Amino acid sequence: MRNLDLMLSLFRWSFYGFMCIFAVDVTVSLFTAFGVFDIIAWLLIVFGGIFAIIGALGSLRFPDFWSRLHAASITDSGGVILLLMGMGMHSGWNLVTFKLFLIGAFLFITGPTSTHAVANAALVSGLKPPRQLRADLERDDD
Repeated sequence: MRNLDLMLSLFRWSFYGFMCIFAVDVTVSLFTAFGVFDIIAWLLIVFGGIFAIIGALGSLRFPDFWSRLHAASITDSGGVILLLMGMGMHSGWNLVTFKLFLIGAFLFITGPTSTHAVANAALVSGLKPPRQLRADLERDDD
């Protein structure tokens, strides 16, 4: 009887040891399957999406054209950069990453340029900034 208990005990401990080794092996393989770069890539994608959503809500919430334009332009540039960096890291080093880099460079140049063009067109058409903003701008020019 004692030998049977000893054999069952050894079997149980070897089974637990196998399960621990299996669990460590699965954890290591999952960590390498979803490596550090994938985790960082998904974090960048999530934060870029959150940044873009905050910009959209700011465009709806702010009271005047100038504040809305500022919120849209800043969060658009930041959100797109984070999203494209995350997608580039997720895809690895290949042609897709190069294309994402070109798209990011194009958007990085055209986003602020188009915002400046819209602001200039609004100013020329007669839409003036709020009085407090104009006073601050005039004070800064002196």
